[in-house]
Amino acid sequence: MSNIHTGSALDGRVFWPSIAVILGITIPLVMYPESGNLIIKQLFGFATGNFGWLYLLSGLGAVLFLLWLALGRYGNVRLGRAEDVPEFSYFSWIAMIFCGGIGIAIANWAWVEPIYYFDGPPLGFAAKSKEAAEWALAYGQFHWGLTPWAIYCLPAIPIAYSMYVRRQPGVRLSVAARGVLGDKADGWLATVLDTVVV
Repeated sequence: MSNIHTGSALDGRVFWPSIAVILGITIPLVMYPESGNLIIKQLFGFATGNFGWLYLLSGLGAVLFLLWLALGRYGNVRLGRAEDVPEFSYFSWIAMIFCGGIGIAIANWAWVEPIYYFDGPPLGFAAKSKEAAEWALAYGQFHWGLTPWAIYCLPAIPIAYSMYVRRQPGVRLSVAARGVLGDKADGWLATVLDTVVV
């Protein structure tokens, strides 16, 4: 039996654990803001200090993988049936992806981010120095360049393939991973995967 719900139905197996995790994190942060801020800074420092290299390498790996996918034998796989015609032009698609994906973020943050890095530069440079100015402009490209788009694209490709080629209902990573998960796509593993995505 499939755990896929269509329409506006709420899947409690995904919704309630997600809400529990969100509340379990936010309530203590609201009740104890100073301690919460300290803990978050320590966790962030630990994660970036020990795994920052892995994050950067994963971003590069995502870009290289998608280039291989696009330029290789899978680059001609159509996300739809043979008789389907595109609903929008390439220009319209690019405009929608750009505006829907990062349009408002660029308007609100892209011009502030270099100033933020100039005042508190990465890699141990002195604040407001020449090196800080150079890195402030370059460092933001990791957030606004190809790398984040490649990271976002990794789950989007199997979801699009699942919806438009296999015609499976639902915009869920567990549905898209049905080919990999097999019978487990309807069980607890799919619920965990969807909960983590939320």
